[in-house]
Amino acid sequence: MVEDPYVVDLDTSLITVLDEMAAHEHLTAWVSGDGLMRSTVYEQQLRELREQLTQRHERVEKHIKHREGPLSADFAEQATERQNDDVVFALDENLTLELQAIDAALKRIENDEFGVCATCGDEIEAARLDAIPWTTNCVSCKEL
Repeated sequence: MVEDPYVVDLDTSLITVLDEMAAHEHLTAWVSGDGLMRSTVYEQQLRELREQLTQRHERVEKHIKHREGPLSADFAEQATERQNDDVVFALDENLTLELQAIDAALKRIENDEFGVCATCGDEIEAARLDAIPWTTNCVSCKEL
């Protein structure tokens, strides 16, 4: 029997491709059998980022609880404290939103929906996912 040079052993090829992808960080995504993007590299990045943001959020929450004490007697110092409080509350809100976006991205990975634009249904470009792994839209739809 003559081997056809165009016939490829899919199992061996897939393993080779995945090994090559693991060796090159910029190749972080692949298309699963059902056509939806799934990546353990993105999942790992998101989980690490979630851990960092959770720690930061806990520090901000701790600061907020600490600030619930009485204000300084000096009026100028009170004004500074209030400005600082505004910044801390804004940080708290932003961290909460980022954590929610990361949790939603992890859920999309779990549901094999990660990397698919929520607006048009096309695959989100790998470069965009590399930059913002929790994104829900491709570049074209984000610009709309």
